[in-house]
Amino acid sequence: MGIKEHIDRLLRAEHYDPFMVLGVHFTKKEKNSATIRCFQPNARSVTLLIDNLEIPMIRIRDEGIFEACIDRTKINDSDLDPYTYQYKITYTDGVEKTINDPYRFMPILSEEDRYLFNFGTNYELYEHIGAHAAMHSQIHGTVFRVWAPSASRVSILGNFNSWDGRVNPMRSLGRSGIWELFLPGIGEDEIYKFEIRTTQGEILEKSDPFQFYGELRPKTASTVRYLDHYQWKDQQWQDLKKSSNPYESAMTIYEVHPGSWQRDPANPDRFLTFTELADKLIPYVKKLGFTHIEIMPVMEHPLDESWGYQVTGPFSMTSRYGTPEDFMFFVDSCH
Repeated sequence: MGIKEHIDRLLRAEHYDPFMVLGVHFTKKEKNSATIRCFQPNARSVTLLIDNLEIPMIRIRDEGIFEACIDRTKINDSDLDPYTYQYKITYTDGVEKTINDPYRFMPILSEEDRYLFNFGTNYELYEHIGAHAAMHSQIHGTVFRVWAPSASRVSILGNFNSWDGRVNPMRSLGRSGIWELFLPGIGEDEIYKFEIRTTQGEILEKSDPFQFYGELRPKTASTVRYLDHYQWKDQQWQDLKKSSNPYESAMTIYEVHPGSWQRDPANPDRFLTFTELADKLIPYVKKLGFTHIEIMPVMEHPLDESWGYQVTGPFSMTSRYGTPEDFMFFVDSCH
């Protein structure tokens, strides 16, 4: 299959590996030249920024494929280390934006992690699948991964690409069924979804089943969220736990559904956050003489009436009760 056919597949939003078209490409015949391509369907023009040069890129397809050929002997880094170039994009509405190229990297997820995944023994998938902070070539961003083994194409949707599934197609990591893409400059609190093209040609929009946080219902987008902000203050309790035997201590458990135990008196439709519950629920339980609190499901779920038993985000605390840090504070306060 030649480059024309690969571009055609990309434009039909059917390509399993957009890196075969986009990014930097070297050829054996022209060792001193490199071809750089990007796909910006909403751009009026794209300029390649490299070595303090501004090189206008040529629109080779009306749909938005832009291309520039450069002489590698005339630039400082002839191997084009991932972030020695950028794109300056002028959109049809006149807005300008400078971005780093997501389509310059080799696959990031290791062969070992893929092997363990396929073997069913990668027990820390939440560290790999979903949206995770990453830094490559000194550039911060977020790496997105999702398992969609029967998809013919998967893309990332968000405000950063106007929710256009053509702009950020992901790369298939082969037999693992995992799709991956590192997006430079995407940070915490960005909302996103995955757009999946099935083998039957259907287009589906899905939230991330490995999300760490999501929008408050009825909205359904996932949210990029990092979980390393909270400073725990329960070291004394942790030390005590090591020296005590729970099987020889009395235990009385108070089971509670956070959403119905108590509401905001000023707005009965609003659930209390876990920070608010820490101030109200913990003293109440202690006064009654209970030693432990058992919380009914707090993972993300679509229907209030399910009490959390219709889980859609097993690694995500539901946004009904505030942020992940609110929940951490509640647990910390219990200790």
